[in-house]
Amino acid sequence: MATIIKIGNTYYSDLRMSGKRVRRALSTDKRFAEEKLADLVKQRQAIKYNEPMRDISWDGFKTRYMAYSATKHPRTHYIDQLAFRKLEAAIALVKLESLMPENLEIFKGTLQRSGLALSTINRMLRAIKAAINKAIDWKLLAPDPAYKRVKYMKEAQGKLTYFVPEEVRRILATCNQRWKTIVMLGYYAGLRRAEIRALRTSSIDFVNDRVNVESTDDFTTKSGKRRFIPMKPKLRKYLLHHLSSSIYVLGDDRPGEASMSVAFAKILKRVRIKGSIHTLRHTFASQCIMNGVPPRTVMEWLGHSTMQMTERYTHLVPAYLDKGIDKLPDL
Repeated sequence: MATIIKIGNTYYSDLRMSGKRVRRALSTDKRFAEEKLADLVKQRQAIKYNEPMRDISWDGFKTRYMAYSATKHPRTHYIDQLAFRKLEAAIALVKLESLMPENLEIFKGTLQRSGLALSTINRMLRAIKAAINKAIDWKLLAPDPAYKRVKYMKEAQGKLTYFVPEEVRRILATCNQRWKTIVMLGYYAGLRRAEIRALRTSSIDFVNDRVNVESTDDFTTKSGKRRFIPMKPKLRKYLLHHLSSSIYVLGDDRPGEASMSVAFAKILKRVRIKGSIHTLRHTFASQCIMNGVPPRTVMEWLGHSTMQMTERYTHLVPAYLDKGIDKLPDL
């Protein structure tokens, strides 16, 4: 018999699953607690008879998905939370099945009318589509090709900025040791701000001359995958002489990501150069493309999930693209 019990101000489930008594905090609201208990009963039946679950409440799914989302990168989890809030503000959802493809179109239109940037709208859509795909994986929703037909907003090709080598030299000239390390890793390895901050000394491989970007117990890479960037001799020499003796390349007292951005903005202001820490990554990518590194290789070094993300850098270097005409044989 599945029931809810109240302990203090919180309602708990009281039922048996897989031969064990299950008591879980459900909600301080009795109605929500009853809905979540109903989901747990359906889950118990699905496990017992090896059948897919159906007729799941939206709140029950949201609770389960947010627990899963919390295991992802903090930025991704934040986007998931924001997307769910905006979805619930646009559409009244009671059951998970209420999130039909046509409701996604309504959601997209609501976001567009709110004046959000197209890139932000697409991030919200990607977050909700990822949740739908996970619901399908969990057998809570039936697969429906119509979900894939909900198109993203067409974004204009933005202008990507990058530093020229002379600007990087000027930046380095005004940096202390820690900031020189940050600039060298951004310029010579194309690391993201969070990757630089999380980089461990054990990830600097002097035997194979590579910088290893990998998830650790306190950091998850953006794609969740491990990647390797070969070390330029100048970066290798620099790190050999200046590598921290602590766990982290930036030291145990490493600054937070926001502090890094603020401090670098001040450095750029001193030398009268526009950009950000991420501009170092753009610089790495554009210099690789301009010097003939195949886009597929650059994609692997940057950790991009699609070639489309890497191809943005070819727009920075039209002169490099023009050189391809020289490969056309003369008659």
